[in-house]
Amino acid sequence: MPGIAQETPGIYLDHRSFHAGRPDVSLDSVTFDWYFSEEDGYARGTIRGSARQVIEPLVVCFPGACFLLDAGRRDSDVLYFSRLAETGRICLFRLVRMEMAWVPMKAYNPANGRPFLEGRVPRTREVAEWHLWRPEDNAFSQLDRRTYAEWTGFEAEVQLREQDMIKGIRTYNQIMANRHTND
Repeated sequence: MPGIAQETPGIYLDHRSFHAGRPDVSLDSVTFDWYFSEEDGYARGTIRGSARQVIEPLVVCFPGACFLLDAGRRDSDVLYFSRLAETGRICLFRLVRMEMAWVPMKAYNPANGRPFLEGRVPRTREVAEWHLWRPEDNAFSQLDRRTYAEWTGFEAEVQLREQDMIKGIRTYNQIMANRHTND
């Protein structure tokens, strides 16, 4: 893979320009109305070009940080971007989703402390999952042992933990970067 895009700040409109490390739009030619939320790890906002048109990039890279568009989340013109925790042949990022779950609930009689009504009520909860993106062919997948083994070629033992797979992806990217510079 050519240079890691994190070293090339700019706006990437598709996976091919990101893979090549060549931004489609420079950062100084657009206006950002952005904020970053530590709570969910997302950057959100709008990006406007010189003619005030809204730009919808796939990736935005600042010096030291790249953000990937989360196509599954949007509020009108406000786009959601997940920070890439790892860039290289395999990029790593977290997606946050709201999930509905049915939770058992009991209503208690205050006089005797015994339940008089039982049921299940819907509750939303936030779920964050690690995902992989391969810029070379624009493939996406959730991080699991099968995908980890398939994408990296490393063995994925049953007891392999999520943190071990994340370290393995970093190692894989370093190996591939070194292999590219030695070719």
